[in-house]
Amino acid sequence: MARQITISKIGDTTMVYVVDNGKEKRTSCNSNRDLIVHLEGVMIVNDPNEMVLNNFYIPLAELTNDFGATTPEELLNAIATNKLFKIGSGGGEGVGGTTAPIVVALSNGKSVGKYTNGQTIPIHTSTQALFEDVARELTNAIFILPVNGYVATSFVETEVGTMVNRTFSNNFAQNDGGPLISQKIFKDNIEVAAIGSYNENIPLTLAGISYRGEVVYGAGTVQKPNSLGQLEDNTINAGTAVSGTRILRGYNPIFYGVGATKKTTSTEIRTLTKRLTNSGNVWNLDAGSVEKIFQFWLPNNKTLVSVVDLDALNAVITSSYVGESSTINDISGNPVIGTLYTLTADTAYDSNHRHKITIANA
Repeated sequence: MARQITISKIGDTTMVYVVDNGKEKRTSCNSNRDLIVHLEGVMIVNDPNEMVLNNFYIPLAELTNDFGATTPEELLNAIATNKLFKIGSGGGEGVGGTTAPIVVALSNGKSVGKYTNGQTIPIHTSTQALFEDVARELTNAIFILPVNGYVATSFVETEVGTMVNRTFSNNFAQNDGGPLISQKIFKDNIEVAAIGSYNENIPLTLAGISYRGEVVYGAGTVQKPNSLGQLEDNTINAGTAVSGTRILRGYNPIFYGVGATKKTTSTEIRTLTKRLTNSGNVWNLDAGSVEKIFQFWLPNNKTLVSVVDLDALNAVITSSYVGESSTINDISGNPVIGTLYTLTADTAYDSNHRHKITIANA
């Protein structure tokens, strides 16, 4: 429970009741005590002749009866009018108050502490408060916008045509904004779910399928203190937080290897070692020392640049690989047009030879 302060008067005595966490404390003092503006309320000036309630701070927000005041200055005058305390006259131990409003006159964008040109320092501002205001620069509170950290279950890049099951979810962080109001999931910019999570079986394509999430949130309401300890209203309006985009795509395969016989059909070619087109454009085919037929298959979006025998003094053997049009089926049985390259040697190598294959995008 927040602290609550009640001020009342009995004769010449002012009663101050403080309820904090359900516990009440009653204190009385002479109603002739000085009162000054301090921060977001008023403060009872230090009096060496009456130690009780010296420098006691009364925030406007904690009063059970604010006497109709909306500012510390109005509160000071209202309390004085009701003769609960009097307006401070500068008496007391090291504490004074301004006797008239002070209009700040500066130029060239200069400032004095929290004050800028044209602002007014209110009447009855205590010396303590005045020094605090001019000695500390005002830095406004920082309010952090909500974000939508979009997440998807893990995905290992694989061959085009593969069917995968994935769940896509919004991961909303409210920060200083308002609460979550609604959320959506989009697939290729078309809404597919008006909830925070979406699951789908996805056939991977070369173009890829994009997914993203959006959340709508309310305006922020929580106040924050600035550098001077003053609470500032939340500046975050209701809005939408959009996630990053996650693209799931498949890649064409490349097959390569050696054999005793030439492989020509889709089924046969798919028995060779597989790599994907996103795995880089250079790799080695180990010829070994047993077989005489060396092959690799490229999809039409890749072209052969060169083949170099690293173990024959870097001899360029590109022309020894004869290319022919060849269509294979992807992992889902869809035809993929490409080129099959074959080198048929008269005899096997005495020791392994590495054929470095370099390709490029078509």
